[in-house]
This record gives sequence, structure tokens and C-alpha cells, in this order.
Amino acid sequence: MKNVFLYYGEESYTLQKRIKELIKQYDIDEFNLVNYDLDESNLVDALRDAKTIPFISDKKAVIIKNINFSELDTMLENELLKYLENPPNSTLLFLMPTKLDYRLKIVKKIKELAEVKKFEKIDVNNMEISIRNYFKEINFQIESQAIQEIIKRADNDTYSVINELNKLALYGLDEKKITQKMVKELVSLNVEKNVFNLINAIVDKKINLALKIYYDLISVEDPIKLLSLIVSKFRELNYANILINNGYSKTEIMKFFNASSGRAYYIMENAKKVNLSYVKKQMEKLSDLDIKIKRGIVDKKIAVEMYLLSI
Repeated sequence: MKNVFLYYGEESYTLQKRIKELIKQYDIDEFNLVNYDLDESNLVDALRDAKTIPFISDKKAVIIKNINFSELDTMLENELLKYLENPPNSTLLFLMPTKLDYRLKIVKKIKELAEVKKFEKIDVNNMEISIRNYFKEINFQIESQAIQEIIKRADNDTYSVINELNKLALYGLDEKKITQKMVKELVSLNVEKNVFNLINAIVDKKINLALKIYYDLISVEDPIKLLSLIVSKFRELNYANILINNGYSKTEIMKFFNASSGRAYYIMENAKKVNLSYVKKQMEKLSDLDIKIKRGIVDKKIAVEMYLLSI
């Protein structure tokens, strides 16, 4: 069995579950489990650690998160290749990249020497089945509309769904029935994340998706507040574009926005899709819309709809 693993994808819950299964399978304790986040650490230290023997054990695990193969210089790439060609039997090495480009020489080599697996986000149909089975096992009834509402509000994220199911099960313990009304009362819609998805849809000019997200959001948030959040996200894109053009690294952009590695990655990806003139044009359109709303020229709900239809 290979002892180097390249795991990536949107489904972080299943990915983490697989790592935990392997750690349990090899009876690796907490003293022999080491995590490196390359946004804060360096690859040389991580590989050096992976080469050291376990502490009073047969196996150890080293998890390297946020590795970006396209940013490795020649020295680091050679260090990694050297390790991959002769990995110690005592170490399970997990490589978790922010993104994966199969055209890179280093990635092609890793495919030959490691177990490579992409963890796809669970599709909506399978998520519906899983939710229904969860409540069936504890003898609960659940409305179909309630299932749809859970998925929508948890953004089809497995971690979020599991947390919300546990909360709903406790709340509905007396009647053993979950309704859509109950879900709306207990499960919060992640406004920040949905606004981020809305910006993605706007940038990609996906009008139908943008409208769908907007209609979901106005069920819990005022259109004027949403307009303000959209403007702030475009302002974020504006700054990101300027920083990228001035040669700022991902780590520096993370610090500037006080963002996690994942959020910084998506900010940069969106900024690369658009130019400064596009971002400024959207901010001008939104500013004009804000003025019209405040002067009572146009209804706030219709105003945002009009903007989304014009993207």
C-alpha cells in the first residue's frame, strides 16, 4: 500500500473522514500526528519532519495543507520529488493542495507515486437521501420541503448539514417530526457565504443563478443590506486586483483581508477573472442604484433584481 496520499476537492468532510480512518487503521496516536499549513509553515520543515522516526510507535502521519505545486521553486520541487521517490515506510504523508494542475511535471510524478483522490461535493439528490435516512434511523418524520430547506440553508455543505440535523433532532424530540417551518426557525441561512456565491454568479454572468441566490437571501435579509454587502464584495475585488497587479503573494493578501487560506484563494481567483474597469463599473452601477432607492425612485427589491438582470 502507498504511504503518500494526494487528497483534494470541495468535500472536506469526507476527505477528513478518510484521513481519520487511515490514522486509526495504523494506530497513530496524537504524539505522532503533525499538521503543517504552508500558509504559515514551510515545505522543507514538513518534509524533514516526515523523514524523522515516530515517537515510541511504528507509524506517524504528517499532513501538509495548502500546498500550491505551481508556486514551488526548483529547489522545493526537487526536495519533494526526492522524498516521493524514497518515502520512509514509517510515515503516512498527506498532501492537500489548494488547487491541482495536472499539467505540472511535479503533479504528474505524484500521480505515479501516490494515492490520488478527489473528494467531490455530495450532489443534492444524495444529500436528500442521506438526510431522509438520518431521520428514518431515529424514527422521525420529515417533510420533503424541510429537506430542501436544510440543504439550501446549509449550502449543501456536509459539515453544516450534520450540525443542523443534530440540532433539529434535539428540538423535535417530542413530536418526532421535522417541518419546513421548524427548519426556517432553527437553521440560519449563511448570508456571508451566499453573498460570496452571489458575487461569483455575477462575475460569471450567470443571471438565473444570481437571481435564485438573491431570492433565497431576501427571505432573511433586507435588500438594502444585501446591496451594501454586494458593494463591499466588489470593493474587496477592487483591492485584490490592485494587490495582485502589484505582485502581492497569497500570504500577504490573506493578511491584508484577515482571511483564511480558502477565502483568500477564492478572492484572488475572482479578482483574476475581472479587470479594474469592470469592477469600477459595477460599483458605479450599484452606487447609482443605492441613490435611486434612497430617493424613492425605485422599489428596493425590484432595484436589485434589475441590476442582476443587467449583468
